[in-house]
Amino acid sequence: FFFDSSPFMSVVVTGDEVGLVKVWGVHKQLETPQLYQWGIQGRNRGVAAMCFGDEAQRDIMVAQNDGNLTKLTIARSGGLTASNVTRRICVPTRGGLMSDVSHGQERILSMSEDGTLEILKLEDPDGPDRRKITVPAPIENCAYQQGVIAFGGRHNDLKLFNLAVERVSWRAQNVDNNFLNMRQPIYVAATCFWRPDTPNMIAVGTGHGHLRVYDLRGPKKPVIDTKVTEYGDCRPTCIAKHHKFFESEVMLGDTMGNIYCVETRKCAKRVVTSGKLRPSSTGSIRAMALHPQQPCIASAGLGRKVLVHDIRERALITKAYGKHKMTAVLFSKEPAFIDKYRIGRDGNVYDDLWNYLDSAKKRKTKSANDDAEDEEKDDDEEGNVNDEDAEEENDEDEDGAEDEEKGKEQKKKAKKDKAAEHKKVEEVWKEVAAKEQEDKERKQKTKKAKRKCSTSKSVDSAPAGESGDGNGVQQSLPPKKKKRKVSKPVTS
Repeated sequence: FFFDSSPFMSVVVTGDEVGLVKVWGVHKQLETPQLYQWGIQGRNRGVAAMCFGDEAQRDIMVAQNDGNLTKLTIARSGGLTASNVTRRICVPTRGGLMSDVSHGQERILSMSEDGTLEILKLEDPDGPDRRKITVPAPIENCAYQQGVIAFGGRHNDLKLFNLAVERVSWRAQNVDNNFLNMRQPIYVAATCFWRPDTPNMIAVGTGHGHLRVYDLRGPKKPVIDTKVTEYGDCRPTCIAKHHKFFESEVMLGDTMGNIYCVETRKCAKRVVTSGKLRPSSTGSIRAMALHPQQPCIASAGLGRKVLVHDIRERALITKAYGKHKMTAVLFSKEPAFIDKYRIGRDGNVYDDLWNYLDSAKKRKTKSANDDAEDEEKDDDEEGNVNDEDAEEENDEDEDGAEDEEKGKEQKKKAKKDKAAEHKKVEEVWKEVAAKEQEDKERKQKTKKAKRKCSTSKSVDSAPAGESGDGNGVQQSLPPKKKKRKVSKPVTS
């Protein structure tokens, strides 16, 4: 994989339902892929959403269910440093925590499920520029790109919110009615933008198992609308698209733990499912993240495992057990622990640069000693090689002749043994056939004797209720009359 050739490793950041944030190293040779951990366990402190706070992707913004917004920084020397930003932010929905740098200042956007959009500056979170905006609710999922927020939910079709104007600038229309002329249900479960340079195309995964692609330059109805999931109760939960390696392929995760690779054809209203990522998760997929520079995807959810797959080969790169149900995941663009972990030329992972240099010195000294010993042994063995070769050739010729004679004798013995075995088998089968014929003859004789005995008895003996005349003709006696019973009168 590409991680072996890279001098450093990438990291995956996960947040779970008990408020723990964990940093994992993506390399198949790591015995313990978990690198760092932050947080105090508590159900009310569960991680609601996460996002990167800067372009270098070293600052991680974590929003919790109790309203805390924390900034985590991955230090070069190792470990996480935490600083609280605010304690009263609106709890965002899935994908509802976003970082905006369009106005020259770092801003944090938080969109909650009840339709509240909160905007605050990272430098002065409690300052006068902090404000709240209400948008149509409920909101199930949202995505951000270039100052535009795409959101939707149950009974709330796809909408676009423009931060420059601070209002909803585009609304999608529902698809046509079904064959009974009834309105199709609306359930926007996952959203993502099609291209990074323009927000003109948006992909949506519905809660009824459909994939829809909208083009803002055309009509407000979806350009592509097709059913993707196999089962009736299975619905998409998250969607992602790699902008660099795949032009028309979308990754779709569902409640059954599957990740579909859906390829949309140009100018065709159909979708081809090119395959699934194996192995799949044992629980529902709640978050997915794509590596910006490599064709890899990280997924996490209720199965308590972090899975990193190669999208091209549909193969698993690495996995790790997180002990808790996960709600958010991030994939770093660049390695975040340059000074702590290194991959040597031999492909092994070293905790420190000095450990790598020490191991390299040891390998060099061992190789030099081994070379000197090998040279001495070679010099000693060269003198005895010629004599041993001549003796070995004579011995091999004699052994070869003896082996040929023994082989011929063994073949002759084997043929004789086989012929004797065949004769024995034939004799046994003959004896069995003779016994079967004798048994049949005995049975036939006994049947004939029984028949003769039964015919003689029927002619000589007569039944008890019959008599014969002089001509040998039997005459039957008249039947006896039955006596009638007379009932006696009952006297009281």
